[in-house]
Amino acid sequence: MEGGGEEDKAKKESGSSESSGTSTNPYSHVRGTELVGYSDSDLGGDMDDRKSTSGTIFFLGGSPVSWQSAKQKIVALSSCQAEYVAAAGAACQGIWLRRLIGELLGRDDGATRLCIDNKSAIALSKNPVFHDRSKYIELPYHFIRQCVEDGSINVHSAGGWLDARATWYGTADGAGPDDNGGACGFKNVNLPPFNAMTSCGNEPLFKDGKGCGSCYQIRCVGKAHPACSGVPETVIITDMNYYPVARYHFDLSGTAFGAMAKDGRNDELRHAGIIDMQFKRVPCQYPGLSVTFHVEKGSNPNYLAILVEYANGDGDVAQVDLMDGGEPTGAWRPMRHSWGSIWRLDTRRPLRGPFSLRVTNGSGRSLVADKVIPADWQADAVYSSDVQFDD
Repeated sequence: MEGGGEEDKAKKESGSSESSGTSTNPYSHVRGTELVGYSDSDLGGDMDDRKSTSGTIFFLGGSPVSWQSAKQKIVALSSCQAEYVAAAGAACQGIWLRRLIGELLGRDDGATRLCIDNKSAIALSKNPVFHDRSKYIELPYHFIRQCVEDGSINVHSAGGWLDARATWYGTADGAGPDDNGGACGFKNVNLPPFNAMTSCGNEPLFKDGKGCGSCYQIRCVGKAHPACSGVPETVIITDMNYYPVARYHFDLSGTAFGAMAKDGRNDELRHAGIIDMQFKRVPCQYPGLSVTFHVEKGSNPNYLAILVEYANGDGDVAQVDLMDGGEPTGAWRPMRHSWGSIWRLDTRRPLRGPFSLRVTNGSGRSLVADKVIPADWQADAVYSSDVQFDD
């Protein structure tokens, strides 16, 4: 016997259930939907056309959901422009992702947070006034300003603490590699100024060698291990980590790993083997040292390989250019990135000293070491300049 009156029939016909007001959206219960994006760029990384590459990744609730690496269509004139173009592309992707998530969830969870690794680009995205710094940036890239103004994108500095995992290798009180070197080409990293506070970096940190010399503060806190001190320590990227266990993986020297421990508990922390930790990029500081050049073994008038080290600030090197004494025009010749922090120049015409070197760091700042390598230069020799990147 079928029961129920007109009210029950109306419910059946409309497809409604007894629990009126219950959403039929299967995603409506989902929480932790904060959308956070990160944008970054190199500067003139393509050695053929000197265009930069943009990198973008978005996390939803802490998990990566979208990422992209693409060469920019323009030649950036500064690190600010390269980062600004990357941020504009990330803003477009963030808006699209937020709309897609809103359709799935049936609600709008607010603005997308976009972290940019360049203070000038952040300031430019918040400044609606065109000035000398932005006049050469094409109009479509200023889309990010509109997004910031209407509140759909919130820009932040990417300079805060990020999560990573840490392991260690070598001896407990060593610098990592048995030869105290590494894939960056630096020598004697067990001695000052490195002092064995060194680390391998996986690709997002090592950057195919372009991240060599970068400095990071690292820390581990009590929730990771009871021996963690939580006190930041500074390490330098000197080697490559080929087997990462996380998106960001620091394979530290035994000295650096133990330095994150409370007093007297260094070995206890090292016995953990692998721990969660946090890191952030910081300026490198080499008090009393100038930018130094090591002419590598095997160098000759037709093949010159140079290791660059002890650069304050960024610590890394984006480009090296050379002017040799035998060049009648006095023109700069771009060197090619060889490996690690080593740059090379191959030439049919024999090079003649003295050599001047122009070094550009990851932020696009350059300095010139005039005639730093003498006419009677030797392979496997070190030449110190009298210049240094400002703090």
